[in-house]
Amino acid sequence: MNCLLRSIFPLGTLVFLAGSLFAADGFELKERWIVGKRYYQTTETIQTNNVILAAGPREQLNSTTLETSAEVRAGEKGKGKRMTAKITRVAMEISSNGKGINFDSSKPGEGNDPRGVGKIMASVIGKEVRISLNEKDEITDVENYDELMKGLSSSAAGVDMSKVISKESLIQMVNGHAFNTAPANPVKPGDGWAFSKRNEFPQFGNVNIAGNYMFKGMTDHDGIEVAEVIVDATVSVDSQSADPSKAAAPKADKFATKMQNGSIKGRIWFDPKIGFARETQITQEVTVTKRNFAEASGTMSIHNKQINRAKLTKIEDLE
Repeated sequence: MNCLLRSIFPLGTLVFLAGSLFAADGFELKERWIVGKRYYQTTETIQTNNVILAAGPREQLNSTTLETSAEVRAGEKGKGKRMTAKITRVAMEISSNGKGINFDSSKPGEGNDPRGVGKIMASVIGKEVRISLNEKDEITDVENYDELMKGLSSSAAGVDMSKVISKESLIQMVNGHAFNTAPANPVKPGDGWAFSKRNEFPQFGNVNIAGNYMFKGMTDHDGIEVAEVIVDATVSVDSQSADPSKAAAPKADKFATKMQNGSIKGRIWFDPKIGFARETQITQEVTVTKRNFAEASGTMSIHNKQINRAKLTKIEDLE
């Protein structure tokens, strides 16, 4: 959801004249939400976990599809903007050692879901996330956070979801911008710019991302001229920063959890005319080692690979 969902990645009126978009000194890659528009996006995530144990390897596969919408309106007294985002469909498939579950909120009653995971996930369908943005289109608040967490907790077997999803991490997830940091000035093919980001997850610790974007050039993507941007970054986790009062907070000293070879690589196809990414394809990989008290070897290794694809499917005027 780097996304509800982070990942939630618009068309509409041209905000800039062509001459200002494609100036002689480069291309402007500035992201923005357009007031009076409704955006639709599909985000697909495929995650594999290869677990190495003394007893032998195990593979787990999770596949998730989210369909979302976001409506953008002017803020009160003309200040900033207000956005209403919601998930309209969720489908998931989880398999491990030949066993699995699957469900699709658009096909209730179908699939194989003995644990009722789909029921919990379906509880978010249609729930509005009301968001405030400042003049820079930065999210400043989730207005109905407490209401959302209360509703999710009632569907999650009594788990207090506010201890799993903090307001800060929810803001990070619903931020629809493709760039963590947009270029400050117009760019030319071959230009790059650095970025860094820290995602705070109370139950895991701080996830630190540092890397670079590189503007490869303008290209045709699905019949539309877009800017192709390459992403290359490293990822590390500071588990010592986890809050032990939060659900599932790691006991770093006990399990000696370490992250190695964390990376993010991919491409963004950004449309300067609408100030939004038409599509993003990002691959994240990391290897985690930790103590395993259940086996004589005392250690276990997990290689995680996650492929994320977000695509803008439609944009329309609000009625």
